[in-house]
Amino acid sequence: LSEEVSFVSHIASHSCIFNLKGSCSISHLPGIVARGRASLDAVTFASLFVVTACISFALFVLFCTFSVATVVPFVPPLGSILFVQIVIPIIGLTMSMTDGDSDSMNRVPPKNDESITFAPREGRRIYLCAILRALPVAIAPQLLYLISFGELVLHFEPLLLETECSMPRNQQASENWTAVIRCDALRNYSGDARTSAGSLMLADFALCVIVSSVGFVFKTNPLKSDRPWEQNHAWAWGTIVSIILIPCYLSATLAGGVLSALPWYYYILALLAPLICLAIGELVKQKDLWHENRAVMMRRLQFETRSVVRRTIFVIT
Repeated sequence: LSEEVSFVSHIASHSCIFNLKGSCSISHLPGIVARGRASLDAVTFASLFVVTACISFALFVLFCTFSVATVVPFVPPLGSILFVQIVIPIIGLTMSMTDGDSDSMNRVPPKNDESITFAPREGRRIYLCAILRALPVAIAPQLLYLISFGELVLHFEPLLLETECSMPRNQQASENWTAVIRCDALRNYSGDARTSAGSLMLADFALCVIVSSVGFVFKTNPLKSDRPWEQNHAWAWGTIVSIILIPCYLSATLAGGVLSALPWYYYILALLAPLICLAIGELVKQKDLWHENRAVMMRRLQFETRSVVRRTIFVIT
């Protein structure tokens, strides 16, 4: 509810004093603390996803300049705006509505000290994990672009290949995309094959980012322990809407006959690429989980040690 969200936000933002009467009132404190922790964790995980998605997009654009193809891949400006202004905010905002995981109340939170941004080596670990999760998402569409661009040039530009790339029409049927992408005559090419391949590349990238968001709903918990679509229905619907936007965008930007010109293995790779990116993200999460559990155990030990010291001083006095 909106009033509950506002209440928890005030608790998280300001110092609070509760005047509670009776044990019945005190029994609500664990629920208030649980809501506060869930809100803080959800916003933190959503922010981490947005940062990682932006890093992926920056690397995606950067890798276009280092493409194996002689022509630099075309990154559609309209599609880029839709991705940055619509897809990322939809997933990020809905991800911040996640309920607390099953173990949130058993973890000792970090010390609330404004002078400390990260624990020792925590900042470096967060940056490294973000880059490792962003790299596969940025690289996979580049590989799919090489296939789509080569096959679309064979389909749309047989005359150009015959006159400029020394590929007679009777031999083009036996050629594949690997021979086309290195043709020097295509260096300044800007036809339908290039623009359609760029749209497909951006759509593949957006799909990889959307699927990879599954691993960001909970920072360290694996998918088999906490299912994100059960803990956050708003995020699940936001993901579905974002996926639906991809074919809508492609239907408005692709030239006629593009989908029929692509080989069957392109579609298999396009479906496997997001799952591979998600699997790599889960491996990185498992490595990060070891460090996170170690930090939680250290905080628990420090908390219990201080509690014992306080009780001892109280008994002595």
